[in-house]
Parts: sequence; structure tokens; C-alpha cells
Amino acid sequence: MNDDIASGNAENKVKEETEKIAKELHVTLLGQGLPLPVNLISAFMLIGGLSIIGSSFADIVDPVSKSLFLYFLRFSTGIAAIAISYGLIKRERWAIWIYGFIIFAGLFINPVLTLLPLAILIYLYLNRQLFRPSVLDRISSDTYNIVKQTFFTKN
Repeated sequence: MNDDIASGNAENKVKEETEKIAKELHVTLLGQGLPLPVNLISAFMLIGGLSIIGSSFADIVDPVSKSLFLYFLRFSTGIAAIAISYGLIKRERWAIWIYGFIIFAGLFINPVLTLLPLAILIYLYLNRQLFRPSVLDRISSDTYNIVKQTFFTKN
């Protein structure tokens, strides 16, 4: 009977120590509390940005067929995608603005392939209350008010 009590105390002690260690090692992950689609969009943007940058370095093997401008464009787009991913996880609304700019440019390059990213942009815009406002929000609202007063108010 004493062995049962001793083993029960030992189990409780091990359990308490394990819980203590688990609490000490708990790491808060970025993006907690965000909806799953936002986390997925951020992950895909990060992977896409890294692969775009990686493909620029892979094309160095055949530099004759590519222009320097194309390398710069790929590299800057990859950096922008990584920044968007970071901004979404940190709940910054500027990330939605940068994503929108890239989608707007993509509409002129290949409108058909831009339809899915455009749907993602619409989703992010509809859920913009999850993100902290940025300076760009103030600029857009000021511009909207100026246009509204200039063209749509009766004098």
C-alpha cells in the first residue's frame, strides 16, 4: 500500500514538473487569433516570395536571355511578397495596400491569372477590421473626401 501512495505522489510530481516546463517553454506564435484564411494567405505569400527570389538566383546560370530589369523586378516582387506576409501576421493594414498595388499591376500584365489573387484581396479588404489602420488609410479617406466635395456636391 505504501508503494501505491509513493507511486501516486511520484506521478503527481512528474505531472506538475511537466506542466511547469511546458509553461516555461510556451512560445507564442505570431498570427494567433487570425482566421485560418489569413494565416494561409500569409504562408503562401512567404513561400511565393522566397520562390520568386530563388528563381532569380537560379536564372543567373543563363544571364544572356534575361534582362537586368527582369532580375530587379523579380527580386523586388519577392521582397514585397515577404513584407506582405510579415505585415499580415503582424496585423498591419499596409500589407493589404501593398498587396492591392501588386494585384492592380498584375491586372495589366495577365488579367486571367489575377482573378484568384483579386478574390483574396477582396477577402482581405472585407476583413480589414482585423488589421491596424495605417497612414495609407488616412490618405485614401482624405482623397475620397476631396473627390466627393469636388465632383459630387452641389454648389
